[in-house]
Amino acid sequence: MRLLIISADSFIARDTSRKVRDHYVVDVSCSGDDGLMLANTNYYDGIIIDNGLTDISGLEMCGIIREDGIASPILMLLEKECACKRGLYLDTGADMCLIKPVEQLLLLSKLRAIARKNCHHICCSSLKIGHLHIDFQDKIILRDDTEITLRRKEYDLFEYLIRNKGISVSKEDLLEHIWDKGMDVASNTVEVHMTRLRKKIESDPEKKLIKTIHGYGYRVDW
Repeated sequence: MRLLIISADSFIARDTSRKVRDHYVVDVSCSGDDGLMLANTNYYDGIIIDNGLTDISGLEMCGIIREDGIASPILMLLEKECACKRGLYLDTGADMCLIKPVEQLLLLSKLRAIARKNCHHICCSSLKIGHLHIDFQDKIILRDDTEITLRRKEYDLFEYLIRNKGISVSKEDLLEHIWDKGMDVASNTVEVHMTRLRKKIESDPEKKLIKTIHGYGYRVDW
């Protein structure tokens, strides 16, 4: 899952990134203008905005993001003296407001909460597909009672496709969503990971859970 952090404060940006990077692919922007460009260019499962931006206010950022038609959940980081204005931020487009500094477990739980609220597809904490049981919270997949060992990127690919059940997802979308921005990724990276994933997930080659959309990408149906 992909997250955008927008903060002009390098310490807050690094600290917030550190708290979430084990669970999300993270992009960081140090200005409102750059953050808006990234938000309009990429899909994010969540956007964290530090209210202490210097080129634009956090309130304006929320409004512009929503005016641009971006539906990603927004979590605002506010100073203690701004706590009384939380209602204004929520009315302008934020999904959640937290007072800085935010403890790691609280931040992660709030991100999961707004993701569940805004998810239009599979949004449960666990799912059973035939002999497979997927635990989204602990990122564990079982076949019957045996855990399937997946690398992180393999799991991220599978979860992203599952949460977009029935939707054809392009290889470009998977690259942007699963891999860190700016990484030097080989052109066949998605195909290589998908081949490994299928060998581990699909025990019956006649019953393919992950469908290939030739010339485009992949889709999960069951």
